[in-house]
Amino acid sequence: MSNGISRRNFFVSAFSIFIGFFTLSFFTILPKRWKRKFFPLKGEDKGLNWKLGHKVREDHVWPKSSLVQKYPILILGGGISGLCAGYYLSKHQVVDYAILELENTVGGNAVWGKKKWGFENQKFPWAAHYLPLPGKEATYVQELLHELFPQGYEEFLCPPLEEKLFLFGRWQEGLYPRLAASQKDLAEKKRFDDLMDEFRHAIGKDGKKAFAIPLAFSSKDPAFTKYDFMSMKEFLQKHDFSSNRLFWYVEYGLRDDYG
Repeated sequence: MSNGISRRNFFVSAFSIFIGFFTLSFFTILPKRWKRKFFPLKGEDKGLNWKLGHKVREDHVWPKSSLVQKYPILILGGGISGLCAGYYLSKHQVVDYAILELENTVGGNAVWGKKKWGFENQKFPWAAHYLPLPGKEATYVQELLHELFPQGYEEFLCPPLEEKLFLFGRWQEGLYPRLAASQKDLAEKKRFDDLMDEFRHAIGKDGKKAFAIPLAFSSKDPAFTKYDFMSMKEFLQKHDFSSNRLFWYVEYGLRDDYG
């Protein structure tokens, strides 16, 4: 053949492509139970030890303590909040405190692991290791970042997915299910977004933002604190929202942010 490709190499390449395509097609139509049996995915759930947590909750007979220690300050939980509290105390020369953690390691949702590759122990995240940009009220977070001076590499960043919902056999952008949404659904979504934007910029009678993080910096205006005693369902009904698509979208957001 011309262009420097021999007949033998051409047929070998074509046959390789055919075998690859056939293998991929065969794997696609393979029943799930066969895939699990012959091509198992190895892994483990690194979630919290719920069995130990249930034991602590349900067992009322405890062995007699062999050691008694007293502390003026006790921090319950070694998640990122508890660790930051301990860090702040130590920074101000307060060392007579203890952090109690149910798990074998501290970290909570920000837990990490380490493994030896080559001659070095490499650390890697197991869970939530992202941090939204802190607002102006989050002075303690800004202070912590300034002191720790975290360093990273942009090539390791994971950009957010643009197409997140799989509906009617296709992917769509964003989290709101727009495919096949009615005009009423879309109108309610816009009205909801506008309402959230109003809350985002609202200022209480005490001059504070209606909602801020940390929550202690939020306004104490009753016009906003009344929502502390109202469920999200009641809030949506009070504002005449009835779209099931909006309900799903809001519930997803609440589960994602608050578990």
